[in-house]
Amino acid sequence: MIKIKKYNFLFFSFLFIHIFRLGALAAIPAAIFYLLSGMNQIFKFKASFYIFIYVLYCALVFISSVSLSAVSTASLIDLKPIFMLSVFPCFVLFDRLFSPKIDEIAKVIIFTVLMIMTLSFIFQFNYMNIIIRGDIGLISMVALILLLPMSFKDLKRYIPLFVMLFLCFILIQGRASMLAGGIAIGFLLIQSIKAGLIERRILKYYFFLGAIFIGLISLVFFSRASDISSNFGVSAIESEARLLAFIVFYDVANSFTISEWLFGRGFGIDFSTNINCSRVLPLVCFHMENIIMGNNGIYPAIGFHNELIRILVTTGLFGLILIFIFLKSLWRKKINAISEVNKIYAIRLNSLIVLFIISTFSHGILGSTITSFVILSAMAITYSKALKKDV
Repeated sequence: MIKIKKYNFLFFSFLFIHIFRLGALAAIPAAIFYLLSGMNQIFKFKASFYIFIYVLYCALVFISSVSLSAVSTASLIDLKPIFMLSVFPCFVLFDRLFSPKIDEIAKVIIFTVLMIMTLSFIFQFNYMNIIIRGDIGLISMVALILLLPMSFKDLKRYIPLFVMLFLCFILIQGRASMLAGGIAIGFLLIQSIKAGLIERRILKYYFFLGAIFIGLISLVFFSRASDISSNFGVSAIESEARLLAFIVFYDVANSFTISEWLFGRGFGIDFSTNINCSRVLPLVCFHMENIIMGNNGIYPAIGFHNELIRILVTTGLFGLILIFIFLKSLWRKKINAISEVNKIYAIRLNSLIVLFIISTFSHGILGSTITSFVILSAMAITYSKALKKDV
């Protein structure tokens, strides 16, 4: 049960706003988040400092690549990940002000997922008009990482929530999110066992659930592969959007200059002019047409279906290095040398980082309003708690 507290209501309000695909409107909450964070000097936290440095660098790239008279919807869409990064420093501040319990934050996330799925069933609308299956899968995995019980008592208490999430996974069939989440939760369990945080008697239940989860992932992969083969007459590999997008990137990369490799090509660029879609695989053209149709007639950086490639083509190797420095500053080392309370937060934070990194290869995680909000706010809160002195 979710307790009605000020911070739970506030978190849900922010979460509810970000359910909708805000597009360029994400700049409005972002401006507020950056302002609040700056006024409260959250940049003094190392990870938040790197966020501010990256945003300032992106602002310079934007100014140098887009004239103010030519600011387009496409350039603002490309800036959306920079808008969403504002969530991190703001929710470091959120934790410092309210000190929320991470299990209650996880329950708010689960409640939101179940609310969307239930309303779509009652009112007979396609939930994917609001939120795509990959987003639902990833934010559910974030909730599981925050909530995964370390004791048998907590396991029994949360069984109803886990059953409902399991049913959601069956319904949405998000392959990438299930795979990324499975690896991240496996990492969480292994690190918790090494740190002596988890009760031995519940391990058999986790092994059993893990076996079911692996079976479910295998079933989803084979089922989707069979559907694709029958509908398009090609193999699942040939129709995989991530592979098709990588082929598109290969063509684009061949046209990059040294300065573009270092500093990127900028924001709002149409990459379709560098692409020969007719070669290699028959569905490359089909993939390109879908992306262009949904993005005002251009192939934007977010179309590459890969967050690392998006960062590389827009801000270059320099921008990509800044993102990795940010993630490295989050990573908690020497877990066995800290208190038990901080160990729990540190391991959950590291597991969220694992989920984030894996997801960048298959999902435009910072381009998705809801997913980036949930994972960045969860990382910020656990980061803030892991830094606090022992109580």
